[in-house]
Formats: sequence, C-alpha cells, structure tokens
Amino acid sequence: MNKILLCLFFYIGTYSLIGQSVNISNTTLNTCDATIYDDGGPNGNYTENDYTMTVCANTGTDLYFVVNSLSLGSNVFDENDFLYIYEGVGTGGNLLFNSETDPINTILSTTNTCITINIQTNPHVFNTNVAAGFDITISCTLPETCYDGILNNGEVQ
Repeated sequence: MNKILLCLFFYIGTYSLIGQSVNISNTTLNTCDATIYDDGGPNGNYTENDYTMTVCANTGTDLYFVVNSLSLGSNVFDENDFLYIYEGVGTGGNLLFNSETDPINTILSTTNTCITINIQTNPHVFNTNVAAGFDITISCTLPETCYDGILNNGEVQ
C-alpha cells in the first residue's frame, strides 16, 4: 500500500508541474491537463460560495481524474459541505465521486468526454466553517502510477 501511495504521490507531484492550475468557477474548461483547486487556490481556504464547473476533453477522449486532497468545513452538528463529481455536462449524470463516501487519491475515469465538479457550501440549516478545500488532477491519458516495474493492486505502466 505504501508503494502505491508513494508512486501516486510521485505522479501527482510531477503532473501538477506540467498542467495548468485553475480555481473552480461557474464555467466550462476544455483541457486534458489541469489541476482544479477550490476558489481559495492551492494555499487558501475556500469561501462560502457554491460552484459548478464542467471540464471537457477532446471528443472521443476518456477523462481520468484524482481528488488529491479534500478538507471540507463542518458545523457544530457535524454536517459537512459537499464535493460531487458527475459524469457528463451538468449534475444530472452518474455520480463518479461523493465526498461523503468516496476515498481520495484514487484514479477515477469516465468514457464520457466531460465531468462536472460541484461544491456545495452550507447545504444545511446551520452554516458550516470553511476549510482548506480540494485539488483535483485531470488528464486524458491513464496516468502511470508506479515506476518499479511490478504491477500491484491495479497500478498501470
């Protein structure tokens, strides 16, 4: 397991240096190489604003993505803000990532050419505090996850 995380960390660190960095906003982004951050960017907390961003690749291209980090706010009743990633354009597609149930640092994919990232702040009666937020790496090629030549637990070369 440690080898997998180390290899994935190496991939993410290398990949983040290559692609563009974008803070989430209510827009559509066409790219095959980006890191998407919450609206506070890589070094700040996110704000109490909801956003829905669609990320699309070239037609016929699969999308791969990894939620690298995730820290969402909560309130005194332990109710959290939410991050969802849907397949396709808009929030009507299949749910690919749910911050309430899915682990981070897992390579996720879709054969659809678009995904939609949705952050919901204060979805409850009582306001939540803000936190560090998230960063998501987007790619149109299946990332190489290990470099030791031994394929373990779904690693790809």
